[in-house]
Amino acid sequence: MRTFSIVLADDEPQILHGMLGGIPWEQLGFSVAATAGNGQEALEYVQKLHPDLLISDIKMPFLDGLELARILHDALMHIKIVLFSGWDDFEYARRAISYGVSEYVLKPIDFEEMQQLLSKLHAELEEEYDFRTNRQRQEKIYQQSLPLLRQQFFTQLLQGKITQEYAAQQMELLDLSFTYPAYAVALMQTQNNEDILTQISVQQIVEEMLGKVCTVYSFGMYEQTVYLLGLPDTNSSRLILKSLEEAAHMSQRMLKAKFSCGLGLCCDTWMQLETAYAQAKDALEYNVVAKEDVITYYGDVTPNNRAQEPDWTCLLEPLELAVKHGNTEEISGEVKKLLEAIQKHKYSFNEYQLIILDIIFSLSKLYRRYQIQEEDGLAGSKHMVMRILSLRTGEELNNWLYNYCDFTSRSIQKQQTDQNAILANQARDYVDNHFSQPDLSVETMCQLFNVSASHFSKVFRREIGTSFLNYLTQRRLDEAARLLTETEEKSRVIGEMVGYPEPNYFSYVFKKNRGVSPAKYRKQEQANA
Repeated sequence: MRTFSIVLADDEPQILHGMLGGIPWEQLGFSVAATAGNGQEALEYVQKLHPDLLISDIKMPFLDGLELARILHDALMHIKIVLFSGWDDFEYARRAISYGVSEYVLKPIDFEEMQQLLSKLHAELEEEYDFRTNRQRQEKIYQQSLPLLRQQFFTQLLQGKITQEYAAQQMELLDLSFTYPAYAVALMQTQNNEDILTQISVQQIVEEMLGKVCTVYSFGMYEQTVYLLGLPDTNSSRLILKSLEEAAHMSQRMLKAKFSCGLGLCCDTWMQLETAYAQAKDALEYNVVAKEDVITYYGDVTPNNRAQEPDWTCLLEPLELAVKHGNTEEISGEVKKLLEAIQKHKYSFNEYQLIILDIIFSLSKLYRRYQIQEEDGLAGSKHMVMRILSLRTGEELNNWLYNYCDFTSRSIQKQQTDQNAILANQARDYVDNHFSQPDLSVETMCQLFNVSASHFSKVFRREIGTSFLNYLTQRRLDEAARLLTETEEKSRVIGEMVGYPEPNYFSYVFKKNRGVSPAKYRKQEQANA
């Protein structure tokens, strides 16, 4: 029997204590991961722990149970929810059903009935996990993969190998209605150590989560899975990223499997899908090096949104990847492999010079892509031509190519580091000047700076040294402490001034972080003055 995780939430400590001690959780196949005394705390635990089940009271401070269920429903959280209440209200029950709540229980709680309910929910969870992990189902999915004709058409479409007229004809023949307001391409790759059936289950989870927010066409291409997305509008990127992040949590929790995914920018017509695919490929390429990343959005890792440069030859692709994301040793290794392959053809020195010059000009496109100023002598086009043509030996050419690749790599890394620092500092400055806004959050910052939540949170923590929420909370509390010490304003007014319009929640957060209530803190400061 599997063990499923639970978060319990109730503002009455005696009820929480009674549930913890009065229900044989382990015998029923559950483990209580956390308990919360209010709705806000319960939301934080669910977002952090991703439990299988949430059991919550409806009437709670700061965030009631129905609003908590709505937030989890809107965030596409894959979780069962049980709400209990002392009110036999049809409207409550109706709203609970609309938010995906599994059960609505009336108080007082009958522990025998609660055990029966938990047994029922455990059976439902077991059935769902069996459904996700059943090997026969995985075998059936494998046999029922997308038809070969559609896969061939999608591959040709994304590679730009067919005309618009031919593409339109094929769409009609294959019953594909490409009339969406916007499009995007996501590219997914599972870890190499996953067996084929697990890989297919991961692919299905990703497709299911994406299908909640858009139309999905999925197919295999070069050992990767391509998700061609039909969107309601060109501003759907954040919703797609949220769906992919939840799919990653589900894959890890249910299958113990991980995947990497790259998402390109949204485009207006299917004729731009070739560019969107190239962007998704570039974003996934970033994941191969940045192992901590699971999902990468093209707009987060590339400073501008220009169309992708044409694909390099098979020999130049590994070198470009090493220049963009690798270290000195990796760059040296790729340059060596490239030169060895070229030298096998026994070119004359003049021919060899021209080949090296072509390689340099191909790599110089990275300067435009990453908006690097061509100030150094290595970067100037005229200087490059004159310098390469002045070299007299193959060894000199080889050394110049290596130095150029190393210099380009260091320039790219410096540019990316500078951009991350700018983003984090701008965000910190914005918090310092606007922390009094009650609705200030990671989501509002992401909308302001046009980045994804995962990228913003990672950059802010790395550059500032703490999470965004911790920094915002401490900034508010520092100002509150100053106002409590230097002014006679009431705690309620001070809470509103620093971004906490709800007095009880302000007192709760202040005491949780400072150890005493605002009123007691003021008395202590006055006594120490």
